[in-house]
Amino acid sequence: MKENGLNFLVDLTSRIDTGLFLDQMPSRKALMDGAEGKSVLNLLAYTGSFSVYAAAGGASRVVSVDLSKPYCDWCDDNLKRNGFSGDQFETVNQDALVYIEEAKKNSLQFDIIIFDPPSFSNSRKMDGVFDVQKDHAEVLNSLWELLSPSGILYFSTNLNRFTFYKRELNGFSVNEVTSDYRAPGFSSKKAGIRSWVLVKQKRYHKGAAWVPEIEETGGDNRSSFRKDRNERRPSRFNKEGRDDSFRRSGPRNEHRDGRRAEGRDEF
Repeated sequence: MKENGLNFLVDLTSRIDTGLFLDQMPSRKALMDGAEGKSVLNLLAYTGSFSVYAAAGGASRVVSVDLSKPYCDWCDDNLKRNGFSGDQFETVNQDALVYIEEAKKNSLQFDIIIFDPPSFSNSRKMDGVFDVQKDHAEVLNSLWELLSPSGILYFSTNLNRFTFYKRELNGFSVNEVTSDYRAPGFSSKKAGIRSWVLVKQKRYHKGAAWVPEIEETGGDNRSSFRKDRNERRPSRFNKEGRDDSFRRSGPRNEHRDGRRAEGRDEF
């Protein structure tokens, strides 16, 4: 199918997920408008639609990472359908957390990072499970090192009643852009995708008695955080510094439960 002049392979017969999520179209277009000359990392790339838009926008480099080999092949196919191939457009078939840790060791940095994870994943390829409500802040913080100065991190989730733990983040300015990225035909009255643009800032030191602020919108306040920082849930990062509970495989549609929307910024 064609979207904004770009060509994408979709599957309307053999699987639940078609290969292209229409509610992300405005976000993809915003990425294309701001990608010229930028290096872009598309984590959990799925079929690579964000990668194609970044390439079409003139990105200097696009890296797409996904644990699923079939989706990596699909991503490559979508890039080639639009005339993008070569070392400039790299597809990596790897666990996203492994890639993040290796990228840190190699001092890699990107101007733009796309992080659009499933709400929940417990693939048989994983050692544990990923829960976007419980795990989003830790993963976002782990991406700080991979951003260039003033780099941009786009985060979105389709989890109904999602609560964003803004104060759990260190080194970002945060702007919810949900309403500005709402796709035509998707109601603002129903649960749907929510989106944020995070811009890298200088990090600060967190005190021992630091108390996280819980966003009041988009969900209840049930969490494992405590008033004293030392009483909060233990870190899921192992002694090598890697979060073993977060890996992703299979269709993002596997747990695509309800979408909701509201905000906007440009990539």
